[in-house]
Amino acid sequence: MTTSSDRVFYYGCDGFNDFGWGCVYRCLQTLLHMRGHAVPSVPDIMAHLSIPLNPQSHRSMWIEPNDVRDLIPEHTELAIYAPNTRVAAMRMVRTSIHDAETVFASPDEWETHFRCALGHGPIIMDDGVYSYLALKEARGGFLIIDPHVQEHHVCWRSVGWLKNSRLWMALCFSS
Repeated sequence: MTTSSDRVFYYGCDGFNDFGWGCVYRCLQTLLHMRGHAVPSVPDIMAHLSIPLNPQSHRSMWIEPNDVRDLIPEHTELAIYAPNTRVAAMRMVRTSIHDAETVFASPDEWETHFRCALGHGPIIMDDGVYSYLALKEARGGFLIIDPHVQEHHVCWRSVGWLKNSRLWMALCFSS
């Protein structure tokens, strides 16, 4: 899925300091690049979303997968995995359970949906703190891109990693 011509966007990769809050922005940029679309800068995404630059409050600049839906030309759906919706709601900053087209409480149903959704393209995932770009199934788990690191962006995660989270907000391409 990734090749040497694929560009991975990660914290600070373009000289813009987004350490600690820019992971969804970077996942969006990588996804758009992989799909052959124009890639806006982080400040351009912030302007589009009417989010002011506020270096004193990283949390005020955080976004979640649902925020970037209209920046992706293809049709997407938001799926939320929340074994406990009360705990999940406390982890979400800008998203509500009601924003999702599909909500899963069962880890097995969530895994099945996730695997099917990966067949339509990469998935922007967020657990309320960290965001990743899921690429494909591999070795019984999943290959993901981690925008929090400056090297070795593509890494493997287990099914347990997917199923044992208290929350996943996942922006998937629709079938």
